[in-house]
Amino acid sequence: MLSSFYFFGQEKEVRPFIDPPRTTPRFVEDQHLSEKENKEIFSKKISNRFNNYIHNNDISKYFDSTYKKIYFSFEIDSLGYCKFHKIFPEKLIHSKLVEDLTIIVDSLPRFIPATENNKPVKIYYSIPIVKK
Repeated sequence: MLSSFYFFGQEKEVRPFIDPPRTTPRFVEDQHLSEKENKEIFSKKISNRFNNYIHNNDISKYFDSTYKKIYFSFEIDSLGYCKFHKIFPEKLIHSKLVEDLTIIVDSLPRFIPATENNKPVKIYYSIPIVKK
């Protein structure tokens, strides 16, 4: 039996009891790490890239007064390249923030892609950005 959920307005189907083996993308210099170590290191490195931008810039001017938190997502495709995906909620975001986040994503290195059943797959990551 399949159930559905919504992610940024797109319906996806989920198999609740079957979870195929999936690996996390890797920085090239981290290919020797175990999967557990890689997940931790990968998360820290990606977070640091975006946190540096957020802390070094006054992003509050980019927020609509209605929202205190937005979500930014990007994808790492099956070849290991990063692409800007989406900011949610879209309509209330200043274009300068989108430009800046796109620059950060474009500056990320090429990764060793995530795999599922030993085949490279596209994977999405979401990062919350909180207005202080």
